[in-house]
Amino acid sequence: MAISPLRNYFLHSSFDATSGSERAVTRSVERLSTGLRINRASDDPAGFKVAQGLHTLSSYQSMAARNANDAISMVQIAQGALEGVSSMLLQMKELVTRSVNGSFTGEQRKTVMQRIGDLRDEINATADRTTMNNLRLLQGDFSIPVMGEFDELLGEVEADQPTLQSDSTVKTGISSSLSVSGVSRISVRSTDTELAPVGEYQFSSNNNVVTLTRTNGTSVTSQSITLTSSAPGAGEVQVPTAAGQAFTLNFNNLNTSVTYQVDQFGTRNTAEDYAVLVANLGATPSASAWRAVSGANIATGAASDQVVAKVDANGGFLKLSTIAGLTPLGGYGDAASWTAGSTSSLGLIGTVASVNAALASLQVQSPGGLGDIDISITPQFQNSVFFDNTVTSSSGTRVSIPGWDIYNERFILGSSSVSGQVSSNADNAMPAQAPTYSSTSASAGTTYSYEFSADVPTTVTGQSLRLYSEGMTTDSYGVVHGPYVVSQNAVALAAGDTVTFNWKSQAGSDAYDSYAYLLNTGSGAQVELLDVTGTTGGTTPWNTATVNVPTTGNYKFVFIAGTFDATGGRAAGGSLYLTNIQINPSDPAASTLKAFNIGNGGIISMDNAITLTDVQFTGVGPWDASDGIFRMIADDDLQTVTLKQYDVDLDTLIREETISQVSAFGINETRTLSFPTLGVGVTLRNNANESLWLGADKSGYEIEALVAQNKRIDTNVNVPTFQISDGSKFDVTINELQDIRMGSNGDSQNAPLFNRMNRLINSLTQGGDPPMESLRSLSVLVDDTGERVAEMRGRLAGVVNRMSSAIENISTQVSSFASSQKRVEDTDYASEVAHLVHLRAQRDMSAATMAHLNAQPKVVLWLLQDEKASKASKATEFTPVKTTMNRTSALAAYA
Repeated sequence: MAISPLRNYFLHSSFDATSGSERAVTRSVERLSTGLRINRASDDPAGFKVAQGLHTLSSYQSMAARNANDAISMVQIAQGALEGVSSMLLQMKELVTRSVNGSFTGEQRKTVMQRIGDLRDEINATADRTTMNNLRLLQGDFSIPVMGEFDELLGEVEADQPTLQSDSTVKTGISSSLSVSGVSRISVRSTDTELAPVGEYQFSSNNNVVTLTRTNGTSVTSQSITLTSSAPGAGEVQVPTAAGQAFTLNFNNLNTSVTYQVDQFGTRNTAEDYAVLVANLGATPSASAWRAVSGANIATGAASDQVVAKVDANGGFLKLSTIAGLTPLGGYGDAASWTAGSTSSLGLIGTVASVNAALASLQVQSPGGLGDIDISITPQFQNSVFFDNTVTSSSGTRVSIPGWDIYNERFILGSSSVSGQVSSNADNAMPAQAPTYSSTSASAGTTYSYEFSADVPTTVTGQSLRLYSEGMTTDSYGVVHGPYVVSQNAVALAAGDTVTFNWKSQAGSDAYDSYAYLLNTGSGAQVELLDVTGTTGGTTPWNTATVNVPTTGNYKFVFIAGTFDATGGRAAGGSLYLTNIQINPSDPAASTLKAFNIGNGGIISMDNAITLTDVQFTGVGPWDASDGIFRMIADDDLQTVTLKQYDVDLDTLIREETISQVSAFGINETRTLSFPTLGVGVTLRNNANESLWLGADKSGYEIEALVAQNKRIDTNVNVPTFQISDGSKFDVTINELQDIRMGSNGDSQNAPLFNRMNRLINSLTQGGDPPMESLRSLSVLVDDTGERVAEMRGRLAGVVNRMSSAIENISTQVSSFASSQKRVEDTDYASEVAHLVHLRAQRDMSAATMAHLNAQPKVVLWLLQDEKASKASKATEFTPVKTTMNRTSALAAYA
């Protein structure tokens, strides 16, 4: 059978083509019916993966939008409750304002306070029932209950208010330690720091401005107040004008106020003086080490100007590390004591440059509690050590240099004039055999001159002025004066002031006779400074002259060189060396004095002096502590400490235990108070610089304070957090939901204010007629509380706005993801329909071929049957050869 292989080939090929076409048509119809190009992973593995990723993003972003909506729902619940709280606070404000009415009786005011107490209770109830899924939204605690477990992180003291630490130096009864002559004295009358945040507060002054600076870790804030002696303007405070008066510095930005009273009203009472007093108030000791005196180099003027610096310490020791060019002032110790640190007073004479260099190295040690030092700088008249020898002018015998006029001429005592005043003849040292000044002659060839010399005392930095005469012939035993020098400007001197200068006389052709005096330019009176007569060939060492001024006035210095013919040989001549002319005032002028705080004056520390460091709930007594809230109250009068255990409702007292305080807490002492019946141990530490009893005003336990609480919480869940995007860094934590309860409020921001308001309401409702001043204080607290609640509402509104923006952004992203996914998955209808037509044509052709092949057996059977019939008739009759050949050919051809 030669036809079988061919038939099988055609048959199988046609069947495969038909099956493939049918599958292709089915897939095409599926794409058109679903609208998706990718209905399974096999359709497009890469595209399927991309589409699934976009679908996943879209799904969890849609869930993030739901999370944000949940956050909005939570915040809106809290906002609704806070709106009610604000309304109740407004009612409180109206009631308090109404109660401050002089026509009300005490009983009526008490009734008003009862209503205020009811409003307070309703606010607390609102905080208790404002919940979402059992989370209390307005108690600042979003923890999940875990029964029967104490939280190890508890044991914090709930500070009712910051209290002055015992080492604070601004507290009642501490006076200014400044001991400047004539200065006013002040002390602290009261402080208001209840709302002040924790930190160290330091007072400082700059001229008449007082600044209070708060430092807490790296956070530094400050506020300044200007003191004035006239009518105060905005931000100014007028200082007192008499003893017994008070003034208050209210640093409202720091919630701190200090009232001072004047204990002594002195001659130094300007606004600048009071600023210094405030900044230096209550200095503390510094016995352990030397400390630098910052800013002590306050001498002003030209570097070469001479000044006197006097440094007085109140009970401390002073020392300098730089003393070059300085001369000790009489009565203030020598230079050795300056560097040895064994003196409490320094007296320095030198140039502005040398004095400032020395004061820049000034150090102090204050074992006796030194609070300040006083530095007075007294400028001397110009060019007192003749540093500047520049000739500024000359006329005849007069030569002028800065500060001085030098006269190269003879000076006759009792005849010559200075500044219009005739000199007196008060030379008491004139030899008896000498003729009078006016009759003594001097030869025409006499030279009167001057020069500047490096010959100075070892303690002086500068030059000396030498006045000398030579080439003179005079009468036997005659005394001749000249040349002389006069200070250009008069110096104001007070009775009791001291004038000092260094001098040296030297004989020339014979002996010397030197003279000097102060001239009162107003009265013409003279005060003798120097009157010395030597011997032939004699020379004195450097001497220091010191003269007290007897009468207040304006004075000029007059220094006169002279000579004495001691041998009667008539040849004469002599020299006077002069330097370091100084004035030492008995009472330095106020403008020349500056007081420095050396201790830690003007410090307020806001914190609890005694702090809680640990709480033990096991092993303290025969039984471990049970669930509850523990509060501790101390009584320093009875010297007892009581620990009370309340139920979790904060109201039901379960039991309490009282123990004795065996002694005061020593400095830096840590002590554990054991309450065995309750099974609780409380460890406390005294951080103060003095011993304290629990319950004392400065201990931080003057009233009942929360010690520890079994909140029964899972500490891993403590704030509501919502994920609104991929990654935890985009989570939103709603910290704005804070505790608003009045009483038992443990929120770090609200507790001082809200708990203080609760205490004041309790005090006013439990007593008799509420005091008007207390009602006014309550009015202020209600205002502050209302502002705090309004701030919280504003912050929550910001959360809603952020969540709304997040939802809008998420919706945009989800829409973008969906569009991207459609571009990857969706079918192209035009292309797919054309493809379907093509596939159907192929399928129809395959079907026709199969039909044709299915007809093949019938044709072959027909041909075979016809051939058999032909052979049968061949036996009976003659069949033409042509017919047989045609059928065979046809069969062969078909095959």
